[in-house]
Amino acid sequence: MAVVPGRVFGAGGEGFIRCSHASSHDDLQRALERMGKFRRTAAWQPQQSPGTVGAL
Repeated sequence: MAVVPGRVFGAGGEGFIRCSHASSHDDLQRALERMGKFRRTAAWQPQQSPGTVGAL
């Protein structure tokens, strides 16, 4: 799985990430579990913009 900042796709992507995947379902499940664990344990906090739905 590759994750890139949304801003590389233009101003509308600012504050988002884009995930590209070409792998088995099991590998993707493990990747998402690891990303969730990182998000729960890291000091990083998402920036929320008014009206943003589903952004990390």
